Order: sequence, then C-alpha cells, then structure tokens
Amino acid sequence: MQTITTILTVLALAASTPTTPFVSELWPGEGSPVLVAGARQLSLRREPSINSPANRRLALKVGNRVQFDQTRYQTIRSGLFVVQTAMTLSGRKLGSLTYLSKDKYYSGKFPVQNYQLKSGTKIEFLQYRAEGSCFMRLHNDVVDVKQCPDLKDRRLRPLRQAEVLWWVRVIVGGKPRGWAVVDGRTLRDSRRES
Repeated sequence: MQTITTILTVLALAASTPTTPFVSELWPGEGSPVLVAGARQLSLRREPSINSPANRRLALKVGNRVQFDQTRYQTIRSGLFVVQTAMTLSGRKLGSLTYLSKDKYYSGKFPVQNYQLKSGTKIEFLQYRAEGSCFMRLHNDVVDVKQCPDLKDRRLRPLRQAEVLWWVRVIVGGKPRGWAVVDGRTLRDSRRES
C-alpha cells in the first residue's frame, strides 16, 4: 500500500511541476533593450522562474531606466503547428537541448541546413529571435530558423500558441538584486540601442 501511495505522490508532483521546453540567454528582437519602470514597485525573484521565492520588492520611479546584466528568454509552453503543404525551412541545427547559452549561440559551430518538411510534420515553435529568425524544434532538435515562416501561413495549421516569459537580472548600485519579468506593464522594453 505504501508503494502505491509513493507512486501516486510522485505522479502528482510530476504533473504539478511545470517544465520548461526551452530557455535561452538571449532576448527577443534586435539591438540592446532599454528597460524602464512602468510601476512604482518591481517584484524580484531569486531565480528566473515563476516558482522561485520572492527576493524583494524594489521601489522605482515610473519611467526611470532599469539596469540588467543577464537575461533569460523562457518558453513555458511551446507552440505547435502541423505542416499542411510540403515546405522547406533553412536554419542552424543547434541539437537536442533545452538550454541555449549566449556563448553557444554565437560560437559559429552550427552550419545552415535545409529541412524538407512533408505534410503532416509537427513543428514546435519556441521563440522569436531577431531579424526575422526564430527557434523551432524539429524532430527533437532545436533549429535557429533563418527566416521564420509567417505563422499565419496557410501551409501551417496551428494547434496551440507558445507561452514565453522574458526575465532579466536587475542591477542596482552595481549589484544584482533579483530577477524580474519584462511584462510590458511593471517593466517595459522602451527602445533599442545599437
């Protein structure tokens, strides 16, 4: 009886524990983001996770720039598409991974390949990147797709949308204070710098 209880407890924990299909140390879009406070207080966490304990609340002046030194772009749930009409995607095969460091992304070790996709092929959409590119998962491999297909393209049938969070590690007085989500309300991406 204790074995069954233990198995049920493990299954319940596994079902309730969120998984992250993909995390990168990059941010969405081109150029360096300039983040500004959209509220008087910013909730910080110890780690870039919605399950991480709160670290502190940071008092801010609305409109002031918020400094950060690290970023995590986190896919909470991947998007899913089915190819309706055969198509070709071109991109760099990064491999079977769930975490992509900035160093690995910029290493230059991944040549561009073409992927012939047949009707019925399932594609996981992970994240937009920059300059029209995106991360997708094809046959368990993450691919940095050079020209992301228009996700409203009739050659693709959407099954679900991706859910992503963009985290930054906030710096105050030269010291890291905790992680915050760039949510467009309390912390906003106001512009980009070269």
